[in-house]
Amino acid sequence: MISLTFTKHKNKLILICLILLFAFTLSGCGGSSGGSSNDSGQKDNTGTQAGEKTNFVFLSGPTGTTWYSQASALPAIVSKEYDWKVDVRPGSAISNVIMVEEGKADLGLTYSSFLGAMARGEIVAQQGDNEYFKEPLKSTMQLFNSTTGAYYLLVDANSPYHTISDLKGKPIKYVTYPAGFTAKFVPERMLELHGIQLSDFEKAGGKVITVSKYQEACDLLAKGQVDCIAYVAAANSQVAALTELESQREFR
Repeated sequence: MISLTFTKHKNKLILICLILLFAFTLSGCGGSSGGSSNDSGQKDNTGTQAGEKTNFVFLSGPTGTTWYSQASALPAIVSKEYDWKVDVRPGSAISNVIMVEEGKADLGLTYSSFLGAMARGEIVAQQGDNEYFKEPLKSTMQLFNSTTGAYYLLVDANSPYHTISDLKGKPIKYVTYPAGFTAKFVPERMLELHGIQLSDFEKAGGKVITVSKYQEACDLLAKGQVDCIAYVAAANSQVAALTELESQREFR
């Protein structure tokens, strides 16, 4: 599940988010281009009170991703309808929340699977000596959920492993990702619920392989070089990497 987090200026940010949700509908609606705030304390023809915040920073995903392209549709709409400026910037699920929490951004996209841990003060990523979200969130709030995501443990169609419990005590060659990937964080929690740690695979003679791209994980499974890969994808939508994998090897 993809969530949008924010801090401060609640009413306007809610409106911005509603516009984002219905962007394609609103972009076809008419409306004045609006004016700017004045010093008299009166509202201008956009309904903006003098002195109110009209510039917002919205953190999305890396350029070229769905997050970034969706967020990039917002500035033109709010500029036309309300004379507000939204600065859409690249980001990531973890850095977005850090920036919002520190007051360096107004809005940011992240994954719901991270938010609970962040709110409780659980470490969701570590880089060197930096442990992210060891302290619980204090200023950041969740506004809404948008796209639904699903987490998978994928194996070959002829694999002898049919449930997560089947992996316990087996010499599994398992593919995961660097700290900060939800496809690392969530599947590892799934394994833990079945009493499995990644180190258990290595103790049984298996191997834990870390890759930085989902396509790399799919390629390893397609070539029969690993037993199981962790994966995340939007639910009920076609995923190019999985489509390519299916053309090379049946999986489940």
